[in-house]
Amino acid sequence: MAGIVNRVEKVNVGRIPLISYKEDKSFKLYLLDVGLYGRLLNIPVEKILVDENILGTQKGPVAETYVLQSLVANQLQIFYWQPNQYTELDFVLQNKDGDVLGLEVKSGKGASYNSLKKFQEEYHAIGIRIS
Repeated sequence: MAGIVNRVEKVNVGRIPLISYKEDKSFKLYLLDVGLYGRLLNIPVEKILVDENILGTQKGPVAETYVLQSLVANQLQIFYWQPNQYTELDFVLQNKDGDVLGLEVKSGKGASYNSLKKFQEEYHAIGIRIS
């Protein structure tokens, strides 16, 4: 209720209107912004700026939080897609023209994006990889 988290609900189908395919009982919570996330991790900003490996396993979630923060600031309704335990797409949204977009967020170089490809093929959606 304090508004310090963003709730991202799961959709089981990547077609418009996305909201009609949401699963009310499946959702993820993200902190409102990366500043709060960094404070929670208790890592000084100066260390993050000079050591790219300091975030360790938190590097991916921090990258996702950063992207989500930007999407929410643009008043977009964001979902995620996870048809099974092996496939997950970080964010799914619908733009003002009614196109469905799938976003895969990666915190490093060279990572695969099989979930994004599968989503694009299945729903003829626009795919965007952010790294």
